[in-house]
Amino acid sequence: MVHDRKNEQENKIDEGFTVKSKRYMWFFFSILGGLVVGMIYGWYIRPSRASNLDLNALRSDYQADYVLMVAETYRTVEEMPLATSHLLQLGKGTPIQLVQDAIITAQGLGYSQQDMQLLANLANSLQQGAPALESGGVE
Repeated sequence: MVHDRKNEQENKIDEGFTVKSKRYMWFFFSILGGLVVGMIYGWYIRPSRASNLDLNALRSDYQADYVLMVAETYRTVEEMPLATSHLLQLGKGTPIQLVQDAIITAQGLGYSQQDMQLLANLANSLQQGAPALESGGVE
């Protein structure tokens, strides 16, 4: 009987919590505390600084994605000056050269036929207005 009371007292902790439930509670609060400390450290003590935000610093596959996004926007809006200004933000060569490079990269990466058609349509539109765009200016 004394032995039973002792076991019962060992298994019960303050306010009716068992040892197992207290472990889960401490585990939960430890994880929560770690998340809070990590967020405070990452946001306030040592936040990351953005650098090299120029689009010309992107890898070629990301540049191809960017040109594809410009082609999708051009399909919707059909404003060549807007498409040209977005392409010129890549900073390397003329807009038609950028689209041609994107087509080559897209072929190597296995872009869908629909995406390739969007890029080709943008290239054709740029070639039709090529004299005004060769200088890198906006129509």
